[in-house]
Amino acid sequence: MSVSLHRLLAVLELAGMARSTLYEQVTAGLWTRPVRISRRAVAWPSGDVDALVAARIAGKCDDEVRKLVQQLHAERAAALDRVMARARPADKLGTQPAPKVVAAAKAAEHLPGAQ
Repeated sequence: MSVSLHRLLAVLELAGMARSTLYEQVTAGLWTRPVRISRRAVAWPSGDVDALVAARIAGKCDDEVRKLVQQLHAERAAALDRVMARARPADKLGTQPAPKVVAAAKAAEHLPGAQ
């Protein structure tokens, strides 16, 4: 499954709302928070936008949309956890070097010619 990001103007066009309305809905929990893609730019995952527009087209009430927003945020967090677990499996397991290895490495730093 391919995921793309929609910048603000694309989201406004797809959702058919004004910028102020979008951010009011984010504050009210009726739209997902944007993802920061650089220091000054944000975007929304295409799946979030598609799901929220479909919910409104289907006539979902605000409470149902809030639940959907919470679910989408939870899915983002779970996806990040999965990526981080693959990137650093040793950290996840709590694997640390043996104390003797650490002591030997520290001792080696202080030997002449070690630098």
